[in-house]
Amino acid sequence: MARRKVYSGGLPFGVVVLDKPIGITSNGALSVVRRVAGNNRAGHMGTLDPFASGVQVVCVGQATKLIPHIHSSTKAYSASLTLGSATDTADHTGEVILSAPVPILTQGQLDVVALSLLGHQMQTPPAFSAKKVAGVPSHVLARENRAVELAAVEVEIVELSIQLTSDPSILAVDVVCSRGTYVRTLGETIAQRLGTYGHLTSLRRTSSDGYSIDDCVEIDSLSRDSFLPFSKVLSSFDTMFIEPGLLQRACHGGPIPLSGGRNFGEGGSDSLVALLSDDRSLGDGEVTFDNLIGIYGVSGDMLIPKIVFMAPSL
Repeated sequence: MARRKVYSGGLPFGVVVLDKPIGITSNGALSVVRRVAGNNRAGHMGTLDPFASGVQVVCVGQATKLIPHIHSSTKAYSASLTLGSATDTADHTGEVILSAPVPILTQGQLDVVALSLLGHQMQTPPAFSAKKVAGVPSHVLARENRAVELAAVEVEIVELSIQLTSDPSILAVDVVCSRGTYVRTLGETIAQRLGTYGHLTSLRRTSSDGYSIDDCVEIDSLSRDSFLPFSKVLSSFDTMFIEPGLLQRACHGGPIPLSGGRNFGEGGSDSLVALLSDDRSLGDGEVTFDNLIGIYGVSGDMLIPKIVFMAPSL
């Protein structure tokens, strides 16, 4: 039998979903989680700007190993876009650098722009961002008035709604997009296509990596009881329960044959499988850290380990 994972010193091990408040950085929120988790390691699954609020998914302990492999999840945001001026940060915290009149707009015009921005596209991250240039966050260089050139990256706008509000200079924007999309840059693009400039005056992440605002805990209420099962985090993976005779081999990091002729996608580098034990002494039959053996990649008719969590028996 494989051994149940041991939580060193009783420290939390899993996922906590914060409603990050306006005014603190994502790293500041991580510091709060680490203190509650007894200085256990922690990492978030997507930066939120200080002026933004909303869903901040934080992995704690060995769960941080999952973060690089959760790459297909979408995120959703609600934003207010103020037209007529652009700032150096693309939000209301920056200095106005350009201005232009706000045209009279109809909802039909907004719908056309929204439709035109759907799908895969290249997007250049803003200079004031967490992207690193030679190991230095680009926002640090930008605040020193140093030139910042960031490479464009491919993003996807899955859903986009742009609505008029009672103020003709403010638009309500709701977007579902791929990980790595900058809504500040999207706001600038929307304004440009409407023939003016724009910047965000509010931004709230409403869902991320399978979690929504309803799953969140306020940062002031965070405790060790706030740590959640992480089954939603694994929603981007296929799952497979291992045959009992292969459990020790899997726990030692050995390759595992696909059972029952199962076919996971095309077997490419993006095909990842969460390998689970069906030993009820290690869990209740659901996807939990207790019965997760590891994350495996698909190579032909074999599963090759990427991360192994479960310790073999002695």
